[in-house]
Amino acid sequence: MVRSFSGIAASRTRATLSHAAHAGLELEGIFRVAGAKTRMTELVTTLNSGSPIAFHRDENPAIVSSLVKQFLRDLPCPLLTFALYSEFMALAGKPVDEMLANFLQLHAKLPPANQTLLRHLIRLAFIIAQNQDVNRMSESNLAKVIGPNILYSQTEGVNLESINAVNTLLETLIIHYPELFEDKAAAATRWFDDLIPSDAPVRNSAHPPRGTRTQAHKRMARQLYAVFHRKLHGHSKSILSLALGAGDTVLWSGDSRGIVRIYNTDTITLLEEFDTEAKSVMALLNVNQDMWVGTVTRIEVRNAVSGALVKQLPGAAYNLCRVEECIWVGDAGKISVYSIAVCRSSRLCSCWRDTDSELDRRACRSSRRLRSRHSSAR
Repeated sequence: MVRSFSGIAASRTRATLSHAAHAGLELEGIFRVAGAKTRMTELVTTLNSGSPIAFHRDENPAIVSSLVKQFLRDLPCPLLTFALYSEFMALAGKPVDEMLANFLQLHAKLPPANQTLLRHLIRLAFIIAQNQDVNRMSESNLAKVIGPNILYSQTEGVNLESINAVNTLLETLIIHYPELFEDKAAAATRWFDDLIPSDAPVRNSAHPPRGTRTQAHKRMARQLYAVFHRKLHGHSKSILSLALGAGDTVLWSGDSRGIVRIYNTDTITLLEEFDTEAKSVMALLNVNQDMWVGTVTRIEVRNAVSGALVKQLPGAAYNLCRVEECIWVGDAGKISVYSIAVCRSSRLCSCWRDTDSELDRRACRSSRRLRSRHSSAR
């Protein structure tokens, strides 16, 4: 059913949607701003030839989003099909819960290719909308520029009432994307495979081999990727540090402007954002109920869930590391060790510089033993 550009299947659009998701989140007005016609023509020709599409590293995201809209407009039958037009339009006037339930029933009636492409498209809109503080494209704005391309009548003319109904429906679908498309798929532990390829979980030595992963590992992978791909681009500057906290229920991220964001990994929502008023957040470390935030000017100890400031400690922190019951703080040419038990009273166990021939004599006895054990363990 989903065919355009001389027979390009829906699966061929994955590279386009993926590029838009990763390169266009910070573009103000993405999907509203038009791309250059010359480059658009070149890309359409490439697609028509059947050749793999390759976007330049610095490809203008507006060109990619325009390509998506043209693809949708050129379909011989709209994405939501002529046959189901009246049924989809009828959803707009229903309560949200009823609308979502009925939508899933109609979604199941769509051809498989249409189902997949629709899920990709709404997911991309959801990602973009989560970063609307940067790109200025809310769920409502996205619905207005995408909606008319995926649902329209074969016989009736376009009117304000039908446009508003389509916009209302799509806006609701974008807002509720996770519960519509991800929760059930995630419960089946399959949703990585049939979404955009870059969503595949990272596999390295820290992960158990496929087939031996526990439900906890799978749940953690889902949580991390949900946040990574939907939220972190909300930072307007480069992300320098990440850390899980509060039993892995929250994810902290810090950027080069000194902004820290806290996300709920279960509901995929932003819980808190605050400005450390430092140039950069260099390190994050979860310690019991607290999160240690290392910046280029000072250390902040904050509540891991609320972000409330507990204590400020002097000195920059480019690295933070927990060794048993102490926090080792790395500064430019200096290492400081704080006791976790008394961190709220800012008790410094020891401090030495890399130019010192031996540990400062004022270092506490427990810290010397700790350093000795740590060296032996290595």
